[in-house]
Amino acid sequence: MWQQKLYLESQGHIVKILNAPKKKTIAGIKAQPWRYDVVHLHLDSISRTWCKLARWFHLRLALTSHFGYAAFPHLWSEKNPKYEGYFQAILQVPYQIVLSPEIRDMLIGRGYKGRIFVLPNGIDCAGMKFNAAPAPKQTILLGKIEDRKKQKFIGRVLEGKPVECDLIGPNEDPPFLGNGSNVRYLGTWNRDQVRNTLTDYAVMILISDGEAHAGVLLEAMAAGLSLVISAECAHNLDTDQPWIYLVDRDSGDLATVLTKAVQENPRYRSAIRKYCEETFDWSVIGPKYLDVLQAIAADARP
Repeated sequence: MWQQKLYLESQGHIVKILNAPKKKTIAGIKAQPWRYDVVHLHLDSISRTWCKLARWFHLRLALTSHFGYAAFPHLWSEKNPKYEGYFQAILQVPYQIVLSPEIRDMLIGRGYKGRIFVLPNGIDCAGMKFNAAPAPKQTILLGKIEDRKKQKFIGRVLEGKPVECDLIGPNEDPPFLGNGSNVRYLGTWNRDQVRNTLTDYAVMILISDGEAHAGVLLEAMAAGLSLVISAECAHNLDTDQPWIYLVDRDSGDLATVLTKAVQENPRYRSAIRKYCEETFDWSVIGPKYLDVLQAIAADARP
């Protein structure tokens, strides 16, 4: 959201971010949303409240879902039993700015009748340190330690294998500290550490069973890392690129694929950075976002 705000302001637009987890209706009214051409939500669970406000004040209301399982409705009841209830309100939001074609297809398949725009996440590539030289470290998984991202699974599968993996991110309670050998939990990083340290690695691994559009993969590519990912993490990526390795979690091939990715990364690092700049840099995504908002703003108020 912050990069979206900065880009729109650089183009002369007025942007306000409202972060009000409590008393949503009152906070929404106090924000005077009728003064703005478009209201863009980034939280599914407040769709019902804002649909009500949109009817009251004739708002052009758009939503971007960041729910990791949004494109995988067969997992909703298991992963978040409340989401089906949220979804009934989501269907009433007149505009959807979705992070991937897969989320678009899910909405259409479940009866959504509004306008849909596909807009991937973006990144300021210049803000990520990049070193084209071979990386001194092997593999990293950057993200919250949770079942969705499969860190414990990785710890088990890689135990005794000739590949090293560092885990970075907020931990569970009790914490998962790795497997005691080649998969290690190293704590959390602040934003400066992400920007400056990620390029020390050869490969980013992300084999989640659900992602909307993982921003961490953009950070990895901007830093020159190859990607070892599950199909559920491949949204918006050209998987024909030789440095993107799709892996089936149940295949038993993870260690072999990681080893190959680490070995091959030095030849691809500059190409990976270039691909990220040309595909996901905010200089590319920003104008597309503005085009979407202008298309919505051109519609008559409801």
